[in-house]
Amino acid sequence: MNYLEEIIKLNIAKAEKDLSFWKDALVAATDPAFQTEREVKHKEFKPATPVSDISDPMAKSPNDLVTPKQLGMIRALAREAGVDVEEECQEVLRCKSQDLSKKAASSFIDHLKNIQNQERQTA
Repeated sequence: MNYLEEIIKLNIAKAEKDLSFWKDALVAATDPAFQTEREVKHKEFKPATPVSDISDPMAKSPNDLVTPKQLGMIRALAREAGVDVEEECQEVLRCKSQDLSKKAASSFIDHLKNIQNQERQTA
């Protein structure tokens, strides 16, 4: 057997292994038991820490820094609630939104959602 035939056999074996993996993933995603487990995990979700309970909202390391997705959500929620992001962040957490930790950003998102909900109830 030459070198090219060995490479072809290895690639076929790898493709079969990948196919088996994706087949198992598809079965797991459509299995009612799997969906029930996922629903249970969703029900066990713990809400973010209230903004008032965050003593130090600033990130301690680059890994702890607010994510771009969180910043986008913060800006969108603030815009919808008619709130200036930086003013609200300074007032509530005493720092800039881009300096937030992931945990503080999550709490700030909940805070903005609460503002939005209160405005909807009064309207």
